[in-house]
Amino acid sequence: MKPTTVKMRPYHHSATSKFVVTWSTGSRPDKVEVANWDRRHPGATAEDRARFVAGTWQRHRRFFRNKGDAETFAESQRTKIGNEGLRGLAIPDEIRTMAARCSEKLKPYGFTLDHAVDHFIEHIKATRRSISVAALIPEYIAAKKQKGNRERSLNDITNRLRTFEGTFGSKIVESITAAEIDDWLTGLGLSAQSQNNFRAVAGAFFAYAVKRDYAKANPVAKIDKVKIADKPAAIFTPEELAGLIDKAGDDVRPAIVIGAFAGLRMAEIFRLDWSEVDLARGFIEVTAAKSKTSQRRLVTIHENLKAWLQPFAGRKGPVWTLGEAMWRTKMAPVREAAGLTVWPTNGLRHSYGSYHLAKFSNANALALEMGHTTTKEIFAHYRELVRPEDAGRYWQIKPAVPGAGVPNETGTL
Repeated sequence: MKPTTVKMRPYHHSATSKFVVTWSTGSRPDKVEVANWDRRHPGATAEDRARFVAGTWQRHRRFFRNKGDAETFAESQRTKIGNEGLRGLAIPDEIRTMAARCSEKLKPYGFTLDHAVDHFIEHIKATRRSISVAALIPEYIAAKKQKGNRERSLNDITNRLRTFEGTFGSKIVESITAAEIDDWLTGLGLSAQSQNNFRAVAGAFFAYAVKRDYAKANPVAKIDKVKIADKPAAIFTPEELAGLIDKAGDDVRPAIVIGAFAGLRMAEIFRLDWSEVDLARGFIEVTAAKSKTSQRRLVTIHENLKAWLQPFAGRKGPVWTLGEAMWRTKMAPVREAAGLTVWPTNGLRHSYGSYHLAKFSNANALALEMGHTTTKEIFAHYRELVRPEDAGRYWQIKPAVPGAGVPNETGTL
């Protein structure tokens, strides 16, 4: 920038103001400063850039009746420029003092006042367009519902977010940090898998916030999953399963045998209709609308499963008629009668996967029937869990008399 010059000259456009003093204040950035600014602000708008390029430069004029007053003022301005520099003409003392103090605070971190102001302005913009967690949760749930999420999934998401709201409800979404969320997850006192489930829901929630411009970044992306120790899937022994079926009544037996010998998820069984169980053609259809993965698949009805389901041929309506909440209630006395003090998590489905792989040695077919897109989970959870002879006994669990609906004394093992 060229040095500011204070000029006094005659003024011929006024009958009373015969002289004018002109000078400028502020500055305009040079080419190097503009290039540096562009590099630091790749996403800046054209308006912001134009404002920076224009700088703080301003032109000033003061009019006088006589030459002596004009010369006196001009000299005083020249003295001020010499003593305080160009910026001294425009910046009040308190602002100059503040700038010096703030600049000293930033020095240890290697940043300038420009950096600090630009960052703070971006923070203010982001915060002003953000909303509280409590306000965003209903919007997010409505969006998930509009996208076709099932009621069970929506209930799970809602319950987890309500827990999140209990801590962060009044906080602005943009202001929440990864450290705060990480501390919250740890403080829940849950198992590793449960922490990861909460993390997944929170991550999707903040991803939506980013998409809707309520937040600049997803803080959950900085939080690692809790490591879960690898352990084999818990399954039933052939004897345990035969005993369980033996004690089951007609209300719960179809769901048990479909889970054990077709590997459907319990949520899929709860949505299954008898019209989708085709004994004549030998498959169960899991429609896309009822599948967890929203993909249709056909599951083979093996001979022992067909024998168990034969007494129910011709039935109409849902396979499970009492609602998901009643499953545990109905199963409690059955488990007690069968002497099962421990119920393996997803035990029926995991048993199907383990014994199927051991019996038929076809991971690709098993992945398709279980609704997996690859064999990765098959080998991770089911490989070498059971011996082939145990698998042979498992698939021989049949009714004592075809169509009778109960195992024989030995469970045909």
